[in-house]
Amino acid sequence: MQKAPQISVYTHDTEQTHLAMGFHAVGRHDERRFALKLLSVILGENMSSRLFQKLREKHGLCYSISSGMSMFEETGLLSIAVGLDHSNLQKALRLIFTELEQFAKQPPTKSELRKAQDYTIGQTLMGLESTSNHMMWIGDSMLSYRRVLDPASVERRLLSVTREEICKVARECFDQALCAIAVVGPLKDDKSIRACLK
Repeated sequence: MQKAPQISVYTHDTEQTHLAMGFHAVGRHDERRFALKLLSVILGENMSSRLFQKLREKHGLCYSISSGMSMFEETGLLSIAVGLDHSNLQKALRLIFTELEQFAKQPPTKSELRKAQDYTIGQTLMGLESTSNHMMWIGDSMLSYRRVLDPASVERRLLSVTREEICKVARECFDQALCAIAVVGPLKDDKSIRACLK
């Protein structure tokens, strides 16, 4: 059982530092997966997300930043990926952790929730317009759930997620003791990263 942050540093003479951060999350059968998906969208899945707006647009700390989630049978992952100048690494890490703490303390706004719901549902429906994506939906449904998921039922479930549910899943997910961080760049050790952890 993990009890402390896991940090891996791969020293490489690159102009850009690459950071990946992961948190333990819920599996594909957990009802909290819908709240987690909307949390990820609000956090960093598009250009209006908090991380993109705060780190890239407002502070100019990174070239790229995004979040995403993966779900497996019994567990899952919420990840954050960043590409930035090495000199911005610590400031970017601190701002990321500040945003994660904010999610755990205060629910997203009604506007953020609605935009995340619209975005997620829209992306799903647009994807299903492709024959190959439609087949992938059916195949993934059968392998994962032993039945074909009805897109309309998924849409209804996403629309039923509350702001409080997102805040709750953020508190459960964003535990620094359960995170893993990997950095590729001209970093010699993990001291500067550990200095950003509480």
